[in-house]
Amino acid sequence: MSAELYSTMPGLHTAIAEWLACLVYIIPRSKRLSGVRLWGVCLVFLAVLTGTNLLRASQDGIVWMLLMLVGMLEMYLLMLLCCKAGKWKTLYHWAHAFIAAEFSASLEWQVNCYLIYSGFKISEVGMLAVMMLIYLMAFGFLWFVNRRGNLMKNQPHTSPKEALSAAAIAVSMFALSNIAFAFRDSVVSTTMGAGVLFVRTMADFSGLFMLYAHDEQRREIYLRHELEAMDGLLNRQYEQFKLAQANNETVHRLVHDLKHQIAFIKAEPDEQKKASYLTEMETAVSIHEAEAVTGNSVLDTILTSKKLVCAENGIVITCFADASGLDRLDVMDICSIFGNAIDNAIEYEMTVQDPELRLIKVAVYPENCFLLIRVENYCTEKLVFHDGLLKSSKKNPQTHGYGLKSIRRAAEKYNGSMTISQDDSWFILTVLIPLE
Repeated sequence: MSAELYSTMPGLHTAIAEWLACLVYIIPRSKRLSGVRLWGVCLVFLAVLTGTNLLRASQDGIVWMLLMLVGMLEMYLLMLLCCKAGKWKTLYHWAHAFIAAEFSASLEWQVNCYLIYSGFKISEVGMLAVMMLIYLMAFGFLWFVNRRGNLMKNQPHTSPKEALSAAAIAVSMFALSNIAFAFRDSVVSTTMGAGVLFVRTMADFSGLFMLYAHDEQRREIYLRHELEAMDGLLNRQYEQFKLAQANNETVHRLVHDLKHQIAFIKAEPDEQKKASYLTEMETAVSIHEAEAVTGNSVLDTILTSKKLVCAENGIVITCFADASGLDRLDVMDICSIFGNAIDNAIEYEMTVQDPELRLIKVAVYPENCFLLIRVENYCTEKLVFHDGLLKSSKKNPQTHGYGLKSIRRAAEKYNGSMTISQDDSWFILTVLIPLE
């Protein structure tokens, strides 16, 4: 083996690293293709990547760089064709896959070179065995880190700025680590010799570390924004509760005065005025009829206010409640669970064209060792669920869904859980909270 071994990365080894890196990010995600079609496309791209890398290994200078760009594009197209993700999210994951492939290939070839120049008689089969061992450890670790860090899940939302910045990091670190391979007669290549591989490996590792640091910072910003949004939503629900509570007190005072008004109406000789007074009394009585009695004063206030909103919009809401188990919950959490759940139901029912199908059902009762909260609303639309939540159909889905997240966070605060489902023509939200 000559010193050329240090400066020429075998095309087959690099192609396999790039292909495996793409698979690490393709397999866990929602895919456009499945079964034979998926693996057929993957194998075609393995052959294409191998051909590109074998051709690049014999080139130098500008041609080498152009072929490298072609290889980058091939990796991006493979991920874009296989996964149900937009171009920006795919570009973000491509940056991670590309720099991971570069690091793994560089580390593998450095180990093989070390074995060769240390006097080990290693055949091509042995070099392939070392390659597979290094790749198994590198990509297995990458899989574990990504799964633990939720990088491969479909959140948080990826903006063009975030995707481009990640791609810039990957390309910059690649350029820094590969200058000696693009220009083999440069000063760097001739003076560093075998050290080129070490520099390449460390530069690629630094790029990988920078990308994960970038991802962690991005995730922290996203979670902070989400937390602020849910807190704002919770505060609005609490303000609505306080307002409804004040309205209920007014209603109680009004009802208390009804007996005095009845006596006044009886004594009124003018039949027209008497009819007007009776109409006002009917309105007051109908408001009082909306008042809910569940065993929990906070829930009573919330349900009463929501019933009035439903009455104004032609929505029929029914409630079966034994809410004595809610006493262990904080007022803010009760507001969050019921306020968001019923508001979401009302928002959808207002879009239902048939007034007779505008239906909401609320149930609260103890079951075994749990308090069961169930909010249902009539829904014929086919809904899509993801990660235990409803996938938004709005233009900016990353700015929606905080109501359900707020409900889930409130339930988990008491070691409970929230689930959503669709049964026939009903959307069902269920919260289970341990009674003790």
